[in-house]
Amino acid sequence: MVEVGDVDQDAARWWAAVLSTETGTTGTLNGWRASIRNDKGALLCSPWSIAVSCNTPFVVVSAEQQPTPSCATARTTSTRMTKTTMTTTTTTTPSLYTPAPYRMAIRYLSEYCRLHAISRQSEAALAAALMIPIAKLDGARIELPSPKPRRDGAPAAAAAAAAAASSQDGQAYLPWDEEVGEKEHSQPPDRLLTLSCHPRGAKALLSSIFFQPDIDCNLCGAWLQGFFASLDSEAAQEPQLRLWTFVRRDPGLAFLWLGAFITGAEARCVQDARSGWWKTDLSSAAWTGTHVSFIQGTVTKPPPAAAADISRADECRLMYLAHGPTHAVPPLFPFAPFGRTALQDADLDVRQHTQCPALHRLVYAGFVWDCQGGGQNVKQGAGGDGDADDAALIRVKTSELSRVAEVDDTIAVDYSGLDREDGDEISEMVTRNIFCWLRGDDGYPVAERALRQHEWINDVDSDDDDDDDGPGQGREDSRSLFGDTRLSR
Repeated sequence: MVEVGDVDQDAARWWAAVLSTETGTTGTLNGWRASIRNDKGALLCSPWSIAVSCNTPFVVVSAEQQPTPSCATARTTSTRMTKTTMTTTTTTTPSLYTPAPYRMAIRYLSEYCRLHAISRQSEAALAAALMIPIAKLDGARIELPSPKPRRDGAPAAAAAAAAAASSQDGQAYLPWDEEVGEKEHSQPPDRLLTLSCHPRGAKALLSSIFFQPDIDCNLCGAWLQGFFASLDSEAAQEPQLRLWTFVRRDPGLAFLWLGAFITGAEARCVQDARSGWWKTDLSSAAWTGTHVSFIQGTVTKPPPAAAADISRADECRLMYLAHGPTHAVPPLFPFAPFGRTALQDADLDVRQHTQCPALHRLVYAGFVWDCQGGGQNVKQGAGGDGDADDAALIRVKTSELSRVAEVDDTIAVDYSGLDREDGDEISEMVTRNIFCWLRGDDGYPVAERALRQHEWINDVDSDDDDDDDGPGQGREDSRSLFGDTRLSR
């Protein structure tokens, strides 16, 4: 039974439709559908449409506890209501009524949450709803516990208690409440819904907690093994503790991680991260200020005139910023390449920009919504052309993985299950990919002959001729290339 309080017939009809558990007379799809037509007339379904697997129908109850069965979306409910009773009749005409507009639906939800004093739970519910497109992307089912009926009578007492609490320590605002100014919302609902419409981007944000900016590609496998040794420890099996661990890595993603744990989306994220294979998305990263890849970093300021090399990470950044035909797409993996490249062996665009005094980095310029009628809604980004550091644009991740609880920061971690070969396989995969991205077009300079011949890379096709002579100034050998990120200079 769903108690909606003292509502008018439009609200009762809306609740009955939303809570319906069948579609049409066949019952082939449980739930409701929301769709629109695009410019070409094709039908587009809402990314948050769901099918409810529920054999028990919901019953809508008004102010005087009169039950109102929920109707199918192929039917409509004609409601007559007074202060004391509400009765319903159903017809088979599907289009007598139009859905409640956005602002009216928001009002219905807000009134319901205030009636039952569940503002905090409404935040969690919104977080879970935002993860529905990710569940569809992963082909996963969302399993939620059945709602439990109230045992303390009408919700009036709860509402009164909530009002009293609000006057003392501040009742949580509703995440969609338009009465609260935008400054109170860290992420207004329209932006959250836009992000949710891009499930690959939202999932990339979740997976970004497994990326550590100061870990290079040749050591990322060992880093991930250590990360999961901590997560697999007995003390970290409690779901709330695991959630806290993830949130501490990047508190700015706490809202999304809460929804992921409610819907079960975190399981696939963890599975992908164990194999070192997750996708990055620079658009969602820029929009939320999340550090998802080394490519987002700022290129080091021009070195002294005597300097004759550049870090390969900066080399990658400049090549991506130059946006040549073979580097218009960012590297697949987030971990940076190790070592340095002699400037005389670098690409011409790289050499040109290393001497440029300007700041070289990716900057979030803004976001544009295309509106009905041909208008646009522009949201300017925080980035600019000044000398502000990365901290103003990208949140810093914490490395305090052991501090998964405030009361105990000395949790024992069992490293007996670490497999060096598994870690090396991940490092090999990521290293081969980033060097293929960096050198796949022009080939390897002579100075990197030892690197090219290393077993992690030597099966990559290349057009370069290892026997050619050249003026490269490489200083690495194959023993030092993959064993340590600190190379000799």
